Amino acid sequence: MNTDDILDEVEEMQKEINKIKPKDLLKMSGSDRLFMVLNKNPGAVLIDQVVKLTGVKSAFFFSYLLMEERFFKRTNNLTKDGFFYVLSNNVAEKVFLSLYQQNNAIKKLKEHNLIETKFMGMPAKKYFKIIKKDFED
Repeated sequence: MNTDDILDEVEEMQKEINKIKPKDLLKMSGSDRLFMVLNKNPGAVLIDQVVKLTGVKSAFFFSYLLMEERFFKRTNNLTKDGFFYVLSNNVAEKVFLSLYQQNNAIKKLKEHNLIETKFMGMPAKKYFKIIKKDFED
């Protein structure tokens, strides 16, 4: 399955969930209500194959990179060769991975040829490129 297809599905689900009015939420069962509330603010989309290859934290980081790449693509801010930058302090704030955990995740993702990295600019920023986007079901 292609990661763009997965993210498209998640966005469509988000749109439907956001249409639900708070008063209608109260009429739902506890577990349905919890599901709707949690999904109003999307988290990560973990891909089973990436979890199996790299572990949960690395898969979580990969998911974050996929969402960032999608943002840079939509705003026409990818480099000519498909790279985008991510600041480690933003990752720490948004996905609660320390710099040490980020570096371990990057190492694992690179070992499995899922991402590529390079430093560019002044001051230098770490740029990422998603290499593998298609995964078997």
